[in-house]
Amino acid sequence: MKNKKFLKSMLAVALALPLALTGVSPVEAAYTPSGTEIMFLAGLEATYNDPSKSYGLYDINMDSTVELFIGTAGKTGDTLDIFVFNEATRTPDLKKTIKKAVNVYDDYQHGQVIIETKGGGAVAYTTYKLNENGALKIKVSYTAKGGKYYKNKREISAAKFKKYKKKLEKNHTTIAFTPAASPWVDSSIPGVAEITGQPDLKDDFRLATTYSWLSEEHLTDGKSRVSTLSSPAATLEENSEELLTDTNKYTGENIDIVRTYYDMATDWDKRDQDRVDPLRKYIDAIQNVNSLSEMTDLLLSDEICAFVNPAWLYVYYDKNDMTDWAGYIVPNNFSMSPYDYQEAMAQGLPLDDFRWEFGNLVRYALSRAGYPSRMIEETLSGCYEYENTIFEETQWDEDEKWMSYSACTSMCKNFPLEETMHSLGATKGKILVLFPSYLKALDNIYTEKNLPLIKAELIAMTSYQCLSLLDFEAAAIANGYLSYNGESIIEEETGKAAYTDDEIKEELNKLAKERATSSNGLTHIAWEGAYMEAFGDPELKADLTRICEEEIATFEERIKKEDWLSAASKEAAIEKLHAMNFFILTSDDIIDASFLQMDPEMSYLEAYNQAFNADRKHLLSFVGEPIDHTRWNYDLMGSTTIMANAYYTQRLNIMTICLGIINDDTYRLDMSEEEKLSGLGYVIGHELTHGFDGDGCKYGKDGSLVVTEANPYGWFTESDFNAFYGKVGKVIDYFNAIWPTPESSCIGEALQGEAIADMGGVAVTLDISETIEDFDYDKYFRSLANFWKEQRTYESELNKLLTDEHPLNHLRVNVTLQQFDKFYETYGIKEGDGMYLAPEDRISVW
Repeated sequence: MKNKKFLKSMLAVALALPLALTGVSPVEAAYTPSGTEIMFLAGLEATYNDPSKSYGLYDINMDSTVELFIGTAGKTGDTLDIFVFNEATRTPDLKKTIKKAVNVYDDYQHGQVIIETKGGGAVAYTTYKLNENGALKIKVSYTAKGGKYYKNKREISAAKFKKYKKKLEKNHTTIAFTPAASPWVDSSIPGVAEITGQPDLKDDFRLATTYSWLSEEHLTDGKSRVSTLSSPAATLEENSEELLTDTNKYTGENIDIVRTYYDMATDWDKRDQDRVDPLRKYIDAIQNVNSLSEMTDLLLSDEICAFVNPAWLYVYYDKNDMTDWAGYIVPNNFSMSPYDYQEAMAQGLPLDDFRWEFGNLVRYALSRAGYPSRMIEETLSGCYEYENTIFEETQWDEDEKWMSYSACTSMCKNFPLEETMHSLGATKGKILVLFPSYLKALDNIYTEKNLPLIKAELIAMTSYQCLSLLDFEAAAIANGYLSYNGESIIEEETGKAAYTDDEIKEELNKLAKERATSSNGLTHIAWEGAYMEAFGDPELKADLTRICEEEIATFEERIKKEDWLSAASKEAAIEKLHAMNFFILTSDDIIDASFLQMDPEMSYLEAYNQAFNADRKHLLSFVGEPIDHTRWNYDLMGSTTIMANAYYTQRLNIMTICLGIINDDTYRLDMSEEEKLSGLGYVIGHELTHGFDGDGCKYGKDGSLVVTEANPYGWFTESDFNAFYGKVGKVIDYFNAIWPTPESSCIGEALQGEAIADMGGVAVTLDISETIEDFDYDKYFRSLANFWKEQRTYESELNKLLTDEHPLNHLRVNVTLQQFDKFYETYGIKEGDGMYLAPEDRISVW
């Protein structure tokens, strides 16, 4: 490599950046790139600005560090250089140069590659093995030359050669090679900007406008991503800490509920004083059952642990009919997965291999609670017999089934399903049953004869589920900080305890805080309300609501102007648009969470169980009730406002701009209109467009799925449907052709929804800009690029490319902006510039 400056800068100890920018502590270690990232950067540097070269990355021996292949075009064929990472020097080492190479085939199962070469009338397929010392050695070579065929140097028949070639092409894929930028370099990866230098904004707008930020080091070890949204995320974290701990500044019922929960969770003196004795209340209640009718009474009472009912019920929805809330029944937890059970039985594997952890935790919990070993082993044996019977009688590959309330409850003649649902507050509505045969199996086993097995299963599961809610030792074991006998886990290298008690308590307290301030924790409803009460800003909400209303009206005008849409489809689209509800920052009606209050005089387990049961009853009371699309259901659908994000819920036709996305960097009243529109204004347009992307258009105005087998065109006419999805197809094809890294192209089908929403966000805000006098388009476009500035590790970026429905951030800027005439006009972009896209190739949908 000619220039190692970028490696030195990445490996050096960097000055820490402000917490508000990075969201990390100044004392964290400087960022150290992985071997794979170094190989990627080496390939980029070797090929950047050299059109004769391309590069590929492939982990030959699956050791988590890729090898680097650099191809150089020549008159007589390509020259292929193969580099292997040197861990000692942390640089690529050239291991092999191969002339006239045309293809590289993978063979990761054997830690080797097959390289096809052509030249001088010969075709050869040579297998190179990567040894443990990093050497590439020839393993075998098949050659065809002058009508003769060879394996190594021994002549073979044409049939054998053709059979090998056919098998090679069938079983192996070619490793992709790409130029350095296809069509733009992925500048989010640290070190890239330093290699490329600052380009002309006409060639790579995102890199050019954010070059100064991207060329600095923002990551630290342990962080895989830093972005614009790291700043509001850091603010969210700071606000949450202050809200939880500042008892003078923040008061009220909601925050008191959360603090009580957190205080009880972290009061180790009280929890240690209670020891594991609170568990006995629930175990003894089960042990004292002497008949099936008594068991039924127990299951319907508050004396049973709320987490162990065999028929687990959630509130849910029917995507085909979003009129009423529905229920959802699934089996409760088992000691092992039913799929593992099937696999074990098929292969003759010991079931204890899958149940050893569960068994050890149950043994510990029950022995600590004072139960004799014989009773404990009988309990586990009965639990396993109960489960094995259920596993055998349930069809775990069957389809879920929607049922009426009466049809569902009538499936059980023995097990008190209807009574259970009534006791939880669900008395009507449709029910989705995940495994109908499970309910039959449950009903079959719920007999007087099987009472000992039922008791054993409930005792074992109660012990297992409650362990983390008991004293310090039990909680430490349940969370993996102590061994099953309560002793310290010893590190093999040092022979010392892996954790001190103080370290364990610190981690457990941290976990309790995360649960207390989480949108899916037990007190989430109270926490949401407390955060909105503390940090909601009516002026900001009013200003964002103004922009939202402007964008709704603007999007309506865009729909009216679409010449590919018929009048009927326009009317249906506008009807859906006006039916869309939007929730901005804070709910107008804070949900009453008083049912979550916990009594500090109780044991933590009992108080938690009581609040958990109350929460379930609150949620399940909605089953069968009409869905109110104007209500912010942050209690029902995980529709939180405490995250640095925004989202559209297509099954409710609701758009949410979260309070957690707000801080001085993302939205202020004193921002210019250009900054507002290119930031959260763009985000609002993005989210409302989701109602009309390739997936959103399959849902109607109330969120019901309307594109069905019986109604294949939904609210479109047939011709409009085909025209729309033809546009979507162009988006998919465009992204499929982009290769941000040699390891993968974009997956257009996965990205189309977010890409269309990105274009919609720019489209509506640019329309609004035309109504604003002296609008500064340069400021708007640069602000938008800055909104998407981000730095990620190579591995994180590759994972996003392969799994995330959002385009990579450099593409969210460059691909989106190159679809709009105003962008070309602002910067004088013409054919030949990197940002240019011919008008007939542009892919905007709305």
